Amino acid sequence: MGEWLKINGEAIYSTRVLEPYSEGKLRFTHGKDGSDYIIYLLDENENIPAEIVTEKYSPEKGSKINVLGKKTVPLKWQTAGGKFKIMIPEDIRKSLPSPYAVTFKISKPR
Repeated sequence: MGEWLKINGEAIYSTRVLEPYSEGKLRFTHGKDGSDYIIYLLDENENIPAEIVTEKYSPEKGSKINVLGKKTVPLKWQTAGGKFKIMIPEDIRKSLPSPYAVTFKISKPR
């Protein structure tokens, strides 16, 4: 738990619940800096899916999405048909920063 918090603590500490709070394996928080966070809870030995999909949350146009604990370019995402999808590249899927949960940071456009 401590190792996970070192990487993902910004999605927990000094945040507040973000509606819809949860949807399936997803949990939503909002940071003081205006960033939103989506935490995907992994089952034991589960690989993260190629797409994270939610019908209850959608970021502002122009937002950037990164995985906490990974230094990568922002992830691709789209909204269509009332669904928001984050596409997870294979390199991230093979090398997760934690086996328990993965946090996506949504930085709003400036």
